[in-house]
Amino acid sequence: MSTSAAAPADTRRIWRQIWRMLVGALVGLLTFFGVYAMHIPDTTASIQEDGMFGLRLVLDVCLAFVAFALYPLRHRAPLLVTSLVVLVSTISMLSAGIVILAVVSIATRRHLLEIAITSVLFITSGLVGSSLYPVDDATPLWQLAVVAVVSTTVLTLIGLYIGGRRQLIASLRRQAELTQSEQTAREQTAKADERNRIAREMHDALAHRLSLVALHASALSHRTDLTAEQTATTAEVVRENAHLALTELREVLGVVRDHGPVRETAAGRGLDRDSASLADVAHVTVDANVRPQPTLAQLDDLVQSAISAGNPVQVTVSPDVTDRLDMLPDATGRHLYRVAQETLTNARKHATGQPVTLQLTGRLGHHLTLTIANALVQHTDRSSNTSANAVDSGFGLVGLAERLRLAGGHLEVIPDDRGRFVVHAQLPWPQ
Repeated sequence: MSTSAAAPADTRRIWRQIWRMLVGALVGLLTFFGVYAMHIPDTTASIQEDGMFGLRLVLDVCLAFVAFALYPLRHRAPLLVTSLVVLVSTISMLSAGIVILAVVSIATRRHLLEIAITSVLFITSGLVGSSLYPVDDATPLWQLAVVAVVSTTVLTLIGLYIGGRRQLIASLRRQAELTQSEQTAREQTAKADERNRIAREMHDALAHRLSLVALHASALSHRTDLTAEQTATTAEVVRENAHLALTELREVLGVVRDHGPVRETAAGRGLDRDSASLADVAHVTVDANVRPQPTLAQLDDLVQSAISAGNPVQVTVSPDVTDRLDMLPDATGRHLYRVAQETLTNARKHATGQPVTLQLTGRLGHHLTLTIANALVQHTDRSSNTSANAVDSGFGLVGLAERLRLAGGHLEVIPDDRGRFVVHAQLPWPQ
């Protein structure tokens, strides 16, 4: 714990000790004056004859100081300190308040043996102390015993209640901390999973482009019958794919993923018509998962899938996006496709049959924005709608938020004033 955090805790601890001792002193003073008011001699001669009266006052005050000095040490040796305070209170009326606090304090520990020993000492101390101050209309011993037992029982019950409440609060605090830790761990896991998923997609796309580079470069080195135009075209393909591979490589740096490659020949993959025609001379092996990942070019297929599942989807794409969609970086298209995929899946799960609106707006050189909204649906089991509680629906949106953050964008998940659940994603659209 840091010094700044420990200082307020120490201050609170000291303040708790001070106010308890002030209350104990106030109760002790009231008891002190109440008891000795009934035993003050009537005349000066009587005071001189009763030499014990002054001695009692001095002894009472001195023992009270001892009790007040012992009380703050009760946490180090609870039973010993409380027993000494109880014994001191037998003679010292001024320590009546502090002994009550000590008996309650040891009861908060909820240890039956300590409570039993302290209760016996407290009852005995009360009976012995009452005999030291006799009065004319002395109360019968059995009545004093009943009062002592009842008082001890009440103080013990108060201590047990306080102790139980402290344990309950401590338990709830530990449970809240554990829940928060688990929630944080789940969110971190979701973010790590999304980073790995990004790395997997980037790896697949990168391997696809590098395989094309390798195939065409191999063709250039082996084919001697190519015309100048075919050679230039093949070289342009190599240059373009190498450039795109480097661009995507910059995006994946820093993201680590463990994977076990399964290898097969490029000819078996059938990457595209030109690559297949040259595969017989390339003999390049690639990962079994090599394939172009879905981008916004496949958005229509995703929308049709959602419609067939029962959610009518209204798609609006701004003209600026439609005219320049072919200039959109593949990585940006993949990220927004995943956002649309996750959101439409949530709508199908938690708002079945409700209309969904999808808007894609933006401008080249600025940002590309995807906004998806569906109506909120109230469920009696409180477990269905993602919009009601994003945590209840899992961590897909948490992972997507991490994905967009890594890509330089952001993701917002908010209910709007029209009773809809809105997912707002924005990514930069570089020139």
